Amino acid sequence: MEEDIVRKLRDAFAKGVESEERVVYVLVEIRKLLEKRHEAESYPALKFYCDWAVHPWLDAAGAARIVKRFDRFEELSHTGAFEPGQRVSAEDSRLLEDFRHTLELTKFQQQLSSYLGQLGLDEIPTENWEWWLMFLRQYASVIQDCPLLCENSGLCFVDKVVARVMKVKQSEIECAFVVEWSWLSKQTGDVKAYCMYF
Repeated sequence: MEEDIVRKLRDAFAKGVESEERVVYVLVEIRKLLEKRHEAESYPALKFYCDWAVHPWLDAAGAARIVKRFDRFEELSHTGAFEPGQRVSAEDSRLLEDFRHTLELTKFQQQLSSYLGQLGLDEIPTENWEWWLMFLRQYASVIQDCPLLCENSGLCFVDKVVARVMKVKQSEIECAFVVEWSWLSKQTGDVKAYCMYF
């Protein structure tokens, strides 16, 4: 069975990842292998992003971890930690680094590349920026408006985060696409957003 899934993945990637359907298909097949081979714990980010592609919302541990990053970011913003002359703690610096990796989906790319390599699918060009942008654009469309939730956990600033693909006029900025991450500040009632330009 595992060899069949690897063959299906090779065939699917060879056809290209120019559609949401193809991206979902390869992530479902990867998820099957992660579970069948008991490797999900070794690839937590990859497992999380595979899960996100097939659920209308996520509220498990991976989603909570991401929402908590947004909660802390909002708390730091709310308390003026990003004002000129202010400094953040070493712990918050690490959190902000993780926050940036979340926005850029860095660990998704790294773990996808690593796992495909482990499966002997080294020919999949996950490290190629153009390929990754094509894959990520389709993936972002799949997860669009599927919130990450961390409700009833005592968070004071954020308990829900949503990602959306934004349309960009080619004349406005040079980028392939934009992912807007948005959340509602529980303190101010304002919708906040952070855009990542890819």
